[in-house]
Amino acid sequence: MEVKARWMVKVLAVLITYHLSLITSFAQTVTGTVTEMLGGAKEPIIGANVTFQNSQNRIVSGTVTDFNGNYTLKVPEEKNLTIDFA
Repeated sequence: MEVKARWMVKVLAVLITYHLSLITSFAQTVTGTVTEMLGGAKEPIIGANVTFQNSQNRIVSGTVTDFNGNYTLKVPEEKNLTIDFA
C-alpha cells in the first residue's frame, strides 16, 4: 500500500506542476512608469503600489515602483491595474 501511495503522490505532483505551468503561460508581463506632473515636469512616484484583483475584488498580486517610478508585474490577460500611493 505504501508503494501505491508514493506513486500517487508523484503523479499528483506532476499534475500540479503541469497545471501551474499552464496558468503562468497565460500571464503577460506588464511594465510601466508611474509619474505625476509637478511644475510642468513629470516626476516619478517612488513606492507606489501597483496591483491587480481577481473577480471577487481581492488583490491577487502586486509590486512597488522603484526609485524611477518603474514597475514590472506578471498579470493574466485583460486585468485592470490599480495604482495606490499615500
